[in-house]
Amino acid sequence: MTANQNSTNVTVNEKQVYIDESQYEGDELALVKLLNQSTKYRNEENEAEYMALISDEPYTPITQMGSDKIIDIRIKAIGDISDTMGVIETLVTTEGLPQGFQMYVFHKINGQWKIYDID
Repeated sequence: MTANQNSTNVTVNEKQVYIDESQYEGDELALVKLLNQSTKYRNEENEAEYMALISDEPYTPITQMGSDKIIDIRIKAIGDISDTMGVIETLVTTEGLPQGFQMYVFHKINGQWKIYDID
């Protein structure tokens, strides 16, 4: 492998796959930051930090972190955000899979947003 090929691979592998937070404010910004954190921890295979972002409510369906790395994530729509719940619809591409729709559901517990479900 030449030096040029090697530096190209490093650039691809280190590509940032986060949503630009500068377009959001208030609760929308808080949810987008949470989305970015979950992507970061998933791609770093840091399950402990990832699971700390998940609601600890009794019926939260998320029990573990997904194993595939996210290579692209885009917001399709942000739904209504109430005092206790919010929804973000995304288009997500993971390694080895085509782009797919994912809906993130957030709950606010004791003043802190958490991910409740990912459909």
